[in-house]
Amino acid sequence: MFGVIGIMIRFPRSEKQAWAAGRTAVHPFRNIRFQAVIWTPRFPVKVSRVFSYFLGSYGQLFGGEPFSVDLPPDVPSEIPRAILRSEDGLTVLQASADRLDMIRTVTPQGGAEVQLSESLRLATDLFAGYLGIIDGVAGRLACVLVRASTDDDPAWTLSRHFCRDEVLAGPINRPKEFELHALKRYSLDRGIEVNSWVRCRTGVQQAVAEKPEQRVIVVEQDLNTVVDGDRAREFAPDEMNAFFTPVSVELDRILSLYFPPEGHSRWSAR
Repeated sequence: MFGVIGIMIRFPRSEKQAWAAGRTAVHPFRNIRFQAVIWTPRFPVKVSRVFSYFLGSYGQLFGGEPFSVDLPPDVPSEIPRAILRSEDGLTVLQASADRLDMIRTVTPQGGAEVQLSESLRLATDLFAGYLGIIDGVAGRLACVLVRASTDDDPAWTLSRHFCRDEVLAGPINRPKEFELHALKRYSLDRGIEVNSWVRCRTGVQQAVAEKPEQRVIVVEQDLNTVVDGDRAREFAPDEMNAFFTPVSVELDRILSLYFPPEGHSRWSAR
């Protein structure tokens, strides 16, 4: 496993005051952004097929103004060529030269959250339908989920949550910002090897209407299939389902390892 910590330090309070304010309780997380991706490098995305299929089959979902642009060959392949949106702009499907992305967000500081299981089912249906009309396979798969939890002092909460007392008493005694990145690699069902990135960091939720901006703890989880050198495993629609179907449970399981539910014991020292 690989981990990186990035810290920025501030000095507005005395060390005694900072220690008195210490706490590690984390409020429940809210899913604020979901992204599912398939790469199709052997089957270049055709904008005309994207529009005809998705507007024909999912016209009620993608009722917003569609967008497309012809780009020269030397433009990076990840730049979107076509974008479809829901009327409220919260669901987006974008197609670049060799990948399809489905993105769902929620309005800042709203009470709603992205429904992970339902979003995964929709993404799987969208991707499987598209692979069916092009008679293609996916070369790589990914799911990214961003969660947020409000906190008055997220840097202090995160540092107290993850760091030993001797570190908190020394170099990380008054953090202004805090980031922890960790990468693990393991296999899911059917021998699907994945990279599992977890990024815990401080953030700010933008002010909306009469609600002021809020400080938050942000957790970004990125589960993606492994590419071995220049070769990537290819996924037919049924194999793609074997990746996306258990992702909801897997992402929740991973979150509970980093932030155990209240009443559960913390990690044992190693």
